[in-house]
Amino acid sequence: MPVNGDSPLKRVLVTGGAGYIGSHVIYALQQTRRYKVISIDNNHNSSPKALERVTQIARSSLPANPSEKDKDSAEVDAHTCDLTNPHAVRKVFEQYGKAGIWGVIHIAAYKAVGESTEIPLTYYENNVSATISLLQIMSEFDCTRMVYSSSATVYGTPPVIPIPETTRLQAHSPYGKTKVMCETIIEDLCSAEPKRWRGLSLRYFNPGGAHPSGLIGEAPIGRPGNLFPLLAAIAVGRVENDLKVFGNDYPTPDGTCVRDYLHVLDLASGHLLALDALADDSTVFNNCPSEGRYKAYNLGKGKGMSVLQIVEAMRKATGFDYKYEIVGRRRGDVPDLTADPALAEKELGFKAAVDLDTMCRDLWNWQSQNPNGLSIMVRRTTSQSAPVASRAGSPSGEDFEEAPYFDSVDELQQHGINVQDILKLKTAAINTVSGVNMTTRRQMLKIKGMSEAKVEKIKEAAHKILGSSFATGLEVQEKRKRVLTISTGSKSVDTILGGGVMSQSITEVYGEFRTGKTQMAHTMSVVAQLPPDMGGASGKVAYIDTEGTFRPDRIRSIADRFGVNGDMALENILYGAFLTFDECRMLTYHRRSTSFHSEHQMELINECSSRFAEDKDFRLLIAILMTNQVQSDPGATMTFVAGGALKPIGGHILSHASATRMFLRKGRAEERVAKLVDSPDKPESEASYKLDEGGPCNNDRAYDACTASAYTIKVASSSDWCVGFRASLALSAWSHRNICVAMLKVMNVLVRRAMDVRFTLSVLNTCPDASAAHGMMADVVTSSAACASSGSSIQEDDTFVAAMGNMAVALVLVTIAFVARARASLVFSLPNTFPNISACISQPLTYSCENTSVIQNTCCSPTPGGLVLQTQYWDTYTGLEKKGQLLPKNSWTIHGLWPDNCDGSFDEYCDLSRQYDPDPSPAVLPDGTPVPAYKGPGVDIFVEEFGRLDLLSYMNKYWVSQGSPNADFWAHEFSKHATCTSTFDVTCYGSDYKKHQDVVNFFDAVVRAFHKYPTWDMLAASGIIPSNKTTYSLNQLQNALKAQTGSIPYLGCGFNGTVLQEVWYFNHVFGTEQFGQLKSVDSTTKSSCSSTLGIHYYERNPTSEHEVKLLP
Repeated sequence: MPVNGDSPLKRVLVTGGAGYIGSHVIYALQQTRRYKVISIDNNHNSSPKALERVTQIARSSLPANPSEKDKDSAEVDAHTCDLTNPHAVRKVFEQYGKAGIWGVIHIAAYKAVGESTEIPLTYYENNVSATISLLQIMSEFDCTRMVYSSSATVYGTPPVIPIPETTRLQAHSPYGKTKVMCETIIEDLCSAEPKRWRGLSLRYFNPGGAHPSGLIGEAPIGRPGNLFPLLAAIAVGRVENDLKVFGNDYPTPDGTCVRDYLHVLDLASGHLLALDALADDSTVFNNCPSEGRYKAYNLGKGKGMSVLQIVEAMRKATGFDYKYEIVGRRRGDVPDLTADPALAEKELGFKAAVDLDTMCRDLWNWQSQNPNGLSIMVRRTTSQSAPVASRAGSPSGEDFEEAPYFDSVDELQQHGINVQDILKLKTAAINTVSGVNMTTRRQMLKIKGMSEAKVEKIKEAAHKILGSSFATGLEVQEKRKRVLTISTGSKSVDTILGGGVMSQSITEVYGEFRTGKTQMAHTMSVVAQLPPDMGGASGKVAYIDTEGTFRPDRIRSIADRFGVNGDMALENILYGAFLTFDECRMLTYHRRSTSFHSEHQMELINECSSRFAEDKDFRLLIAILMTNQVQSDPGATMTFVAGGALKPIGGHILSHASATRMFLRKGRAEERVAKLVDSPDKPESEASYKLDEGGPCNNDRAYDACTASAYTIKVASSSDWCVGFRASLALSAWSHRNICVAMLKVMNVLVRRAMDVRFTLSVLNTCPDASAAHGMMADVVTSSAACASSGSSIQEDDTFVAAMGNMAVALVLVTIAFVARARASLVFSLPNTFPNISACISQPLTYSCENTSVIQNTCCSPTPGGLVLQTQYWDTYTGLEKKGQLLPKNSWTIHGLWPDNCDGSFDEYCDLSRQYDPDPSPAVLPDGTPVPAYKGPGVDIFVEEFGRLDLLSYMNKYWVSQGSPNADFWAHEFSKHATCTSTFDVTCYGSDYKKHQDVVNFFDAVVRAFHKYPTWDMLAASGIIPSNKTTYSLNQLQNALKAQTGSIPYLGCGFNGTVLQEVWYFNHVFGTEQFGQLKSVDSTTKSSCSSTLGIHYYERNPTSEHEVKLLP
């Protein structure tokens, strides 16, 4: 069906939109706000994450209060399909109807010169045949404008340098020839139908660099084939430092090949100009020698640089010492390819303006932040609140850590295996080096085109990459530290498993019908998406169904139990139905393919064979749960038959493929029993659990999970009559335990006040054996009279029975109303250690500085005032570089978290018993009280005592002092500011308080607030990066930050307001400062930066020393 309505934006289709050039072209299109971008990409050598990031950049650059048109221009309609599949491409065009797409920028192509000489037919099919097919579909849908991405290789060995467009096309390599062919086809089509078709070919020279934000850049798979990305990959350590320079005997200044390099954003701007030239009112075609409206332009800088010059420029940008070897010339290379861009400059207005140093700097900025390309970005991000299942794979905690390596078969190219043989492996569904290692030589010889010599060479290369299978015990112990445990949904079952289903191994669960195998698989499909502190793994799930028992509705019910969004939970599940052995075998290959990515943390296999499970081609952190079915064996009647007289049916009980085996059996009613049968490190043991709408749970779930739908409120009379009511509130213990505690405490009070008679409110679970052994809840339930869990009753008349029934109804309604209020109240952000948690329910449900009533409980909300300033520095040196105290790359540093009384006033050093500052400033308070210097151990020791080495490491990197040890700076910030914030008062922690817990909580809160405001990234998203040459206006800086936060922070400048030095983000707080939510608001302090002069945002060098002197 065509897209409804006429878009106010011109729709432009970009093929290869997720690639390096394509993503930057999309960025350029989005910045105009004139186009609606449609992307087609098969993700063969790209990632859809590039489109997510370029959209992120586009959204961040929208003006305040953008129109719907502007918002639409920042989004991308992304389609994953291959141009060699005309049916799939036609379906894309059908979505927009006849003439629904205004023009096409055709970038998608294979592009490696050397590779094209080895597999020419593949290049002709992908580059030429696909282009013909695309043009035919465009014609069918009245889309007759094309900007074609050509290449300077069409010139072959040019007779004159620089190269004008009039040079004869005589490409040497198959790749270059595919470009010549496509240009010819487009030109012929424009000549044949001059009234319909318009076409421009852009002959790229050598693009480099990346978007200055570091969010998008070139991310080739395997060893890069082009010079710039290869040098970046070597510097970041992704490939070996074994650079080969092909020839030093060319007729060039230093004997190495010369190429014309231009920044990728300059190249992207050329596409915009070309697109404008295809408009009906364009004059570009007025001087065409023929009737056909077609032209070709060079996009280059007009200045050549040699290979060794590029190496030196990258050495300067990265600080890396490249080692290179001069080898013989490479077939297909030509000595010099420098553009003559005069025609493009004259007719299109094109100009490649970015210099080589900036190109190298932007490239290194991208590569250093993304060492593994788009698989994961090693940088800070704003924290996400639990328990909502995030879009897959966002690691929990404050930093992204580099994911375990997923050994793509493309890595073989670095060890001498040619691309053609790697493609043969992929055709046989061997997509990882581990897959090569586990495939026998005999099986590999069955692959078409594989000889014994090739197989031996490939095996040897795989062995080099994977290394020896032997490891020391200490190495194994280190690897085991990365084991994840994923909850089954029942804490009692988790306990016998040692915390849950573990990664790096296969867990087999077997049992008869209706023992909970499938329910456990469904439950873990949701749990695996939750953060680790909630029993999950922050990942996606692959659910492999061999019985057709997967039910999305069950996922939704379970998601409700854990308080997550059902749609999001389903989106994060990769489902596959494989009902036969052959399909299981094919799935073995499928799992190795690109559909199973490194972000998947859990694999669930419902009833499949041992041969399938024994394929251990899975990622290091993946946990595998397999279920198998058994039935009672009527022939095994003797009591001593091993295994409980059971035999396998739907699958095969796994041989030695499973590290852990658990047997499930039925108990009484809905009770189930799990028995740990086999484990390498756990004793044989049993646990009981229950199945309900939320999946497996404990029999004592009323106390453990605090799920109101499992409660029945009962009262009794002489006839043992009970009135039961259920309230479906779907509260989970992990996300709402605090509310449950407060709710039951308040209900207990309500009962005692409302009833003159002795009355028991029994919160009973429908599971048997509900126990009050859980001390946390035991004091919540009254124990005075009737209908306790034992079923005892008292003799009362019918009036009392009716009163009890009415009271039960009232309590259900109170519960519902209470929880609705509690979910939006301050109690939601407090830990159970707060002794007056229930009192927080009555606190104002507003942000600090916005409340109109007096805060009664100062532990629930910061007082007085509650305006909080998250402050950051931009320094260029620390003064302690020689001691290793350096500033972080591409990041501002933390100053602190300051309290303000909402009126510009503030207090300092409010509790001298918690004064840890060795050099207090001020040393005397306004009332004349001296602030004594602290002489004890540093606050870093406090952090170590709590085992928070992760926090300590982060603070040492991002909370950096100038001229003094970091710990002294942290102590100053806590003592001066945190002691004046009421929610950090020791009394608020109750009897469970541990000494210095408030200090660690403050440091956590500071880091959390710092994550909310990644200043370097936010400025870079608007193209504002440190520079010793460029200056920025105050409006530019403020608008860039407002685009990201929605409010204007305070910017502090020195040197007469011309040097940017600090930023303060103003916030109101909902709840406590350490656990609550921050809302960004406009600064109440006027900026000290000049509103008329340019403002310097200076660079740092690798040792964080300032490179230029500050201007007076």
